[in-house]
Amino acid sequence: MSSRRLVALAGAAAMLASSFGFAADDSDAVAAMIKKYNVQEDSTPVRQRKDWRVPKKMVVVGGVIRDAERDKVAKLLPGTAIVYVPDTAAAVREVKDADIIVGQSAHPGACEPEILNAGKQLRWIMAYAARRIANRFRPGRKTYA
Repeated sequence: MSSRRLVALAGAAAMLASSFGFAADDSDAVAAMIKKYNVQEDSTPVRQRKDWRVPKKMVVVGGVIRDAERDKVAKLLPGTAIVYVPDTAAAVREVKDADIIVGQSAHPGACEPEILNAGKQLRWIMAYAARRIANRFRPGRKTYA
């Protein structure tokens, strides 16, 4: 993967985060969360893994990316289809071949069990206020409820 593409993906992630209204001065809270959950950087960048590929499709549930930001997100992710859906049923239909799901954790959100179960090739889940769904993810788990 080219450096240019990685910068674009990082920019898209930053724009998505800013769409949710995160405060820029929450460094103490972030540091506390990193310590609490023992978050560690991997020694191998994701782009160097054998199974890495450029995302082909991103599904966005609800209005987490404002209409005014959609063109900017699309420009940051050239070649990635971005599908905006209003609800869980539409997300279930679209997530089957998606690499990325974006949304809130509150209903309708990115982490509804039916969405996660339908998203067989999801590689990235971005959920605003993800603590609600933290207990759904366990190593080796095949279904979510």
